[in-house]
This record gives sequence, C-alpha cells and structure tokens, in this order.
Amino acid sequence: MTVEKIFMQTIDRTISPDFKTVDKIEMIRATEKRLRNNIPVYSINAGTQELIKIEFLFGAGMYQQKMPLQASTVNAMLEEGTSKMNAAQIAEAVDYYGAFLEVGVSQDNASVVLYTLNKHLITTLPVVEDVVKNATFPEDELSTHLINKKQKFHVNNQKVATLARKRFTELIFGTKHPYGINVQESDFENINRSHLVDFYKSFYGSSNCKIVLAGKINEDVFSLLDECFGGTDWEGKNELEINKIEVVSNKEREQLIYKEEAL
Repeated sequence: MTVEKIFMQTIDRTISPDFKTVDKIEMIRATEKRLRNNIPVYSINAGTQELIKIEFLFGAGMYQQKMPLQASTVNAMLEEGTSKMNAAQIAEAVDYYGAFLEVGVSQDNASVVLYTLNKHLITTLPVVEDVVKNATFPEDELSTHLINKKQKFHVNNQKVATLARKRFTELIFGTKHPYGINVQESDFENINRSHLVDFYKSFYGSSNCKIVLAGKINEDVFSLLDECFGGTDWEGKNELEINKIEVVSNKEREQLIYKEEAL
C-alpha cells in the first residue's frame, strides 16, 4: 500500500479538527544600545541565516517639511550622488555584494534601509554612511527626478482611488495641516536644490536618528555601526524647530467628487 493511500485512510475530512486557544505567545523583545554619540540602536537578534537588515530612521517626514515635495525629494535623492560617488557608482557598490539599499518617507519619518549578508557588512555599510552623510543632490539628477515624478503625478491623478484618498486627508486633517496638504502641479516648479540642502542639513543628522537592527547580529555589527555612525561629524541641528499644527476636520460627513467617465 502506498503512503498516499495510507494517508487518505487515516484522515477523515468530514470531521473538523478540535478548536484550541493560544495559551501563550512568545514575543522577541528588542534590546537597546547606544553609539558613542548617543544614537539609540534597537536590535532583534533572530534567525539562522547570515543576513541582516539595518534601518536608519530620521524624523524627516512630511510633517517636518516647509513646502510640498521637500521631504520625499530629499529622501529619494540620497542615492543619486555624494561627494565621493555618483548614482551609478553607488548602485554598483551595493549590487556587487548582493546587497539592497532602500529609501522611504512617510508623514513623520524618513528611512534608509540596508539588507546585506553579514560577511559583506564591512564593505556595504560605508556606502550607506556616504549616502547618509554626504548626499549632494546633483542638479541634473534632480531635474530628471522631478520630470519623472510629475509624469507619475498626472497618471495617478486620473485614478479615482488617488482622488478619493487626497480628498479624504483634506477632510480629516484640514488643508493647512501637513497630513492634509496635497501636492499640486505648481509644486514641481517651486522646489529647487537649495530647499533640499536646507532640509537635509537640518534633519539628517545624528541628533535626529534612530537605528533598528534585525537578523543574525553579533558584536562586530555594533562595532562597525559605531565606527561609521558614532562620531560627531554629522550632528545636524541639535534643536529642531517643528511647529505644532492644529487638526481642523471638515464637519461634512459625506463628499462627492465628480470625475467624467469614471466607473
């Protein structure tokens, strides 16, 4: 008799399995350390593969920007050139070792994330250090980025989901709150390199940074982090001026946006 036949004979699919409650959930708690310059490092040491994720978090999201597109453009342009490498050299330096560099921005935070094998951290982490500390925002790359971003803006504005989401945030937070301000076409013409440099110098410093580690972590990781990011050469502004803006929600509970030919 084959294994398949034995298996089919021993399980009665008409009887549901017994219901069981989960008695206990084991959560892995993050541990905290500090670099020499007091940057907090939160780590979760888990997994069996020689792989690590390092995320640098900055309080540099849309809430902190003084004009639309400022936070997202700064974050996206970090990989487009530094005082030591251009965009192609940065990409090659990371890709060669099978690593991956990812940037992202939200309402409150901006992030730079490195995924790499542990054995290549000694080579890939200095690339991230250069990107975080020495971004130059080249004019040519900025122009190309804004053209592409503007084209995507026009495409997305034809989608009912995008229109609804934008209107929703305006109604919830108000049109003067950072969460409720939406990008307009004119914003692509108003932003320039100096706006990016000002934001970058203000918010991408050690005084505004947290680091999160996950993966297989050993003491060498902390030593490398401290060597690359534990110094006082990139403090930024110690006292960041961030205005508290009141949320002004719309009293009207139902809104209709008319779009021709929409389903």
